[in-house]
Amino acid sequence: MHTMQRIESTTGPSVPMRTRFTARTRPRTEERHREQVEAARTLVESRFREPLRLDEIAEAVGSSPYHLARVFKRKTGLPIHRYLQRTRLRVALEAVMSGCGSLTALAFDLGYSSQSHFTSTFTREFGVPPSRVRDAFREGHFGTLPSL
Repeated sequence: MHTMQRIESTTGPSVPMRTRFTARTRPRTEERHREQVEAARTLVESRFREPLRLDEIAEAVGSSPYHLARVFKRKTGLPIHRYLQRTRLRVALEAVMSGCGSLTALAFDLGYSSQSHFTSTFTREFGVPPSRVRDAFREGHFGTLPSL
């Protein structure tokens, strides 16, 4: 799977020489990893309203859960769960800014297990609760919000 490349460091006479190995991935493997990550992203973006599990996503893209988790994070900089969360929050922010009615209904529609979980996640990401964003957009007081 990986070709190992030996790298030797030269050191002074009193310091023992250390050898370390780095993984060098073949171009065909890199292409397969890129395709798996793109397939996983597409799946998450199309089914973000559903409760998705890593093993389901991995099976759908033809990978093991552990391998997909490593490759996805290496390619995108985010764990899959965080990517799913950001996808949901992006849609939530658009809905809240357009004056959605019930935050509880929005939370369940986006796949959160409760409105309090949705509110705490939204607040952690944007620094303000969704109710404050919704109210500010309804009243036209955009200046009272931090940069979203």
